[in-house]
Amino acid sequence: GTRAIGPNGESVIIAVGFNWGNNEAYEIIKELLSLYSPKIAICIGIAGAITNDAKLGDVFYSQQIVDLTQRTKLEQDKSGRTRTKFDPELYNVQNYLSKALDRTRLSTKEESPYKLWRRACQMRNEGRLAGTNTSGIGRANTYYQSPEARPGKIASTNAVLADANAIEDVRACGRKMACVDTESAG
Repeated sequence: GTRAIGPNGESVIIAVGFNWGNNEAYEIIKELLSLYSPKIAICIGIAGAITNDAKLGDVFYSQQIVDLTQRTKLEQDKSGRTRTKFDPELYNVQNYLSKALDRTRLSTKEESPYKLWRRACQMRNEGRLAGTNTSGIGRANTYYQSPEARPGKIASTNAVLADANAIEDVRACGRKMACVDTESAG
């Protein structure tokens, strides 16, 4: 990990995993906990959206991690397709973190950290942090949007969801599921 001193003199440790998955995340945090005594640990990673309103580059934060890695059952539905039934385990996140993010995101102040972050994203590479290609008649069209921070439940699985049935199986676990990753439950 890399150690830095934060603005108020606190130590900030950043660890980067080079493989995906809950086991990798678990091993990294286990090693860090053996070396340091952090007051808080934050998992930051790439997740797949499972809602239509999420855009490439959006940042999701949650008050709850929905662990879908432990208790699963494969069964066939009436049409003969194999479906995954999850029995999720819920882990609550420190409430003050999401409340602090909500306050800055909803602030009317022009210089709030959230507005400064969005402005920086817009200025970076002329706002081209996230691009979407759409095919027009014989030509590709690209448009760019600034990312947003969004609250929502984060599901954690052991597998990348590569088809619509898998995504639907995760959605069936509860309302307000925003995205799914492969590290948070580690």
